[in-house]
Amino acid sequence: MPNYRRNHYVPQWYQHRFIPDAAREKKFFYLDLRPDRFKDAKGHLRTKTALWRWGPERCFFETHLDTTKFAGIESTDIEQHLFGAIDGSGRKAVDRSEEHTSE
Repeated sequence: MPNYRRNHYVPQWYQHRFIPDAAREKKFFYLDLRPDRFKDAKGHLRTKTALWRWGPERCFFETHLDTTKFAGIESTDIEQHLFGAIDGSGRKAVDRSEEHTSE
């Protein structure tokens, strides 16, 4: 079942295009510009790791980016019926355009 509340603003299929086929791990280096801070057991202030290795499923998304709320009711219709269709046909369109440019 699709998760319509986790919205990628860069589709995962498009992100995969930037990972070389020969790459051992299908992951990006992902830099957290504002890593969390915490106090360790001795009370010293520490900063969490800022550089991560994440795959497309964890990159370039926001939770509830396309969810609308009205009168306390949440709706994912925009993601389901508009962007879902665009993402599905967008991949085919990009693949098609590359076929024509390589001729």
